[in-house]
Amino acid sequence: MNQAIQKAQANAAQAMESAAAERLSEGRALTQTQTQYTTAIAVQNPRDKKDVLERALEEAELLAEQFYYSWTTKNRDGSRGVVEGMGIEGAMALAREYGNCVTDVISDETKTHWHFRATFVDLETGFTCAREFKQRKKGQARGGLPGARMEEGDFAIGQSKAVRGAIDKGLPAWLKKKCLARAKQAAAADMGSGDKISARQKVQGAFARHGVTIEQIEARFGAFDTLAAEDMGTLRGILSSLNEGLTTAGAEFGQEPPMVDPETGEVREPGQEG
Repeated sequence: MNQAIQKAQANAAQAMESAAAERLSEGRALTQTQTQYTTAIAVQNPRDKKDVLERALEEAELLAEQFYYSWTTKNRDGSRGVVEGMGIEGAMALAREYGNCVTDVISDETKTHWHFRATFVDLETGFTCAREFKQRKKGQARGGLPGARMEEGDFAIGQSKAVRGAIDKGLPAWLKKKCLARAKQAAAADMGSGDKISARQKVQGAFARHGVTIEQIEARFGAFDTLAAEDMGTLRGILSSLNEGLTTAGAEFGQEPPMVDPETGEVREPGQEG
């Protein structure tokens, strides 16, 4: 693991040196201060949080349902809940707008799993946050694709989840919260656009591709005509997660939603092993 940390530090340092060289070539001065893990760059024009927020909110609105994920969970006490958060597209957008930061990921493997370690480094402050993720090797052919192709896809999924996790923990909570709310507002406005009849038909058609009826939707959320904007945002997030294969129709509108551990927040599909 020490080698993994050293490699992440080396990659972060290389990115830092490139950023420093670019700033010097533009005639901008910099100073350096050393932290335990990496070197911070103190620039003449530091990050403007208000400007970052303005640009990040614009991206969140444009991405809408692509910004976040949303799926249903069943708690250990039998109650149902909704897990929502920033997806990989949202994470990459916010990291881009936050600026002057890098995310490096390295991997190792066993016979059954890939182990990913992603490290988020804020080059401006020297703040470093590492997250680990374990992805099971499924290997078998699925969906008409050979096992080797599916394994490549599973590896990419694990890598994306590790990167998303590092960025999610590295970025400030106020930025993520405001952008998630803006993305949900945009998604809800899109799904609920037009009159009630056309909006109902739009929702019905979108979910019908996953075998979900309007009656199932109303059984969970209530009469369609009375749905609040928050419910429409959640509904749009669930549809996006269904389209990306992050959840299933049965988990959302059937009897077996995934389990969530209230202590760790770990989400498991029904029957899924660790």
